[in-house]
Amino acid sequence: MAKILFNPENGSEIKNFVFKNEHFMDAKEGQAFMPGMVVSVDDDLADFMVDTWGFLQVLTVDQAKEYLDSKEAFQCDKCEFHTKVRIGFEGHKRKHLNETKLDELGIPMITKRNKVEEKDAATIQELRRKDWDKQDRDAGLEGPGLTIDREV
Repeated sequence: MAKILFNPENGSEIKNFVFKNEHFMDAKEGQAFMPGMVVSVDDDLADFMVDTWGFLQVLTVDQAKEYLDSKEAFQCDKCEFHTKVRIGFEGHKRKHLNETKLDELGIPMITKRNKVEEKDAATIQELRRKDWDKQDRDAGLEGPGLTIDREV
C-alpha cells in the first residue's frame, strides 16, 4: 500500500537520503521533494520520512486532490514547462537566464554586458576594513579595553 505525503510551503527540500540501504531522491537525477509538492510513497518509507522530517503531512486521496486542484498552475512562456509548484517553477526559470535573447521574430539579439566597476587597491582595503570592523562588533569584540589594530 502507499501513502500520500505533502511537503508544506514552509517545509524544506528533501533529497539524497538512504533508507534500508537504498538511495532515494537523488539530486543529481533531478529528484527532490520540494516544498509544496505531493508525492505517493510506500508505507514503510512514508513512516520513515514522517518520523525523520516532522513537518511532512500524510494526506488522504480527497485531501490531495483538493490541494492539487486549488493550486494555481505556472506556465513557462519560453517553453512547454508547466507545474503547480512555485519553487520548481522559479528553479526552471533560472535555466532560461543564460539563453540567447530573441526579438519578436525569434532572431537572436546581441546584448551589452553589464559593466563591472573596477576598484582600486585603497578602496578594496577600506571595504575589507569595514567588513572586519562589522564582524568584530557583531561578535562583541569592541568596546572599553579592546583595541583594533589591523593591517591589510
